[in-house]
Amino acid sequence: MKSPLPYLLGGSLALNAILALGLLAGRDAAPAAAPAAPAAAPATAAPKIDAEIWPALEGGSLAELAARLRVSGFPPDIVRAIIAARIQESFAARRRALFAAAESVPFWKERPRDPAAQAALLQLDREARRQLRDVLGEDPDDELPSRLRQMDFLPAAKGNEVRRLLRDFEERRAELSAGGANRTTDREKFAALDREQEAALAAALSPAELQEYNFRHSSLAATLRDELAAFRPTEEEYRAIYALRAEHNAVLAPSIGLITLSSEENRARTAAQQAIQEQLRARLGPERAAEYERAIDSNYRRTSQLVARLDLPPETTGQIWNVQKEFEQRRNDLYRRSAPGDAAERNRQLAALQQEAVARLTPLLGTVGVEAYRQYGGYWLRSIVPPPAPATPGPR
Repeated sequence: MKSPLPYLLGGSLALNAILALGLLAGRDAAPAAAPAAPAAAPATAAPKIDAEIWPALEGGSLAELAARLRVSGFPPDIVRAIIAARIQESFAARRRALFAAAESVPFWKERPRDPAAQAALLQLDREARRQLRDVLGEDPDDELPSRLRQMDFLPAAKGNEVRRLLRDFEERRAELSAGGANRTTDREKFAALDREQEAALAAALSPAELQEYNFRHSSLAATLRDELAAFRPTEEEYRAIYALRAEHNAVLAPSIGLITLSSEENRARTAAQQAIQEQLRARLGPERAAEYERAIDSNYRRTSQLVARLDLPPETTGQIWNVQKEFEQRRNDLYRRSAPGDAAERNRQLAALQQEAVARLTPLLGTVGVEAYRQYGGYWLRSIVPPPAPATPGPR
C-alpha cells in the first residue's frame, strides 16, 4: 500500500495556492471602482488575497472549520485538502522525532533501516487517516489505487464496506513490508494474507457480486489486462477468456520467474494451455482464437507497445509478426538443408537472410524504428545470424 503521506504533504504544500484561489478579494467585497485606462499587466501577476476572510473561517475544531468552509462555498475536494493539511501539521513534531536519529547520521555513512520507526510511521498514518474520516466521513477515493476505487457494480454501502476491507488488508501488507518482508523472499506470508482477503471478500459479497469483483480486481484480472493489451478484447471476449483461465488458474498461476517447475508441472501447464486454446476456438472462432494466441506472446506484446510508441497503425504489429514467422521458417529451412561442414556458407546465407528481413521491416517501422525493434521485441532478427564462436586460446 502506498502511504497517503505524499498526498497529505501535497495538500499542505498546496494550501497557500488553494487559499489564494478561494479567498480572492472576499466574497462580499465592495464593488470595484471604475477601471483606469487599460495598462499592460504582467501575464503572471499574483492574485490579491483578502486578509480578512481566512481569520473569519478558521478557529475552533476541525469539524467546525469544515462546516464553515462548506457554507462559504468551498468544493468538497478543497475542504478535504485543507482539513488534511491541518491534520498533517498536527503530526509534524512526532514525525520529525521519528526521523531525528536517521538525520543525525553523518552524510558519508549509510543510514540503517529502522523497522520500529517504519512501524511507528505507519501508525501515525493510520491516526491521521482516522482523524480525517472522523471529520469528513469516508472518502471513496481515499488511500486505494485508482482501479480498486471502482465499485460502481455494487450498492453504495457495500462498495464502501469493500473499500474499508481492502484498505485494512493494504495496511497489513504495508506492515509486513515495513518489517522487512517482501514477496520474493516471504511469499508464503503474503500468500496467506491474500487468502485471508479472498475469504473476507467471499463473506462480504454474494457469489454474483464476488464474481463481478474478481472480473475487475483479482490478481488474474490484472494479469489478463496486461496479457490481452494487444488482443483488445470485447467485454464478452474478456469474460469468456477469464472464465477459462480461472478454471485452470491453479496450474497456470505460478510465476516462472520465481518458481522452478518440475517436468510434471510443465506438462500440466502445457496441457492446460492447449485445453484453453481448443475451447477458445469454439467460443471465439478460429480466426479470433489465433489472434489471441499470438497476442499473448511476450514478443508480440512488446512489438505492439513499440508500434504504439512510434504512433504507427495498430495493424503494423500483425504485419511485423507475419514477417517474423516467415523468416524464422526460412532460417529453420536453411539449417535443415545445409550440410554439417558448410558452416561458413550457411552463415553467409543467414547474413543475406537477415538483410532481407531488415529490408522487409523498414517500410513498416522506418530506419529508426527497425533499430529500436532490434532491441525491443525483435530478438529473432538479431539471432538469425549466430554469434561468432569464442576464439580458442593458442599455446603459451
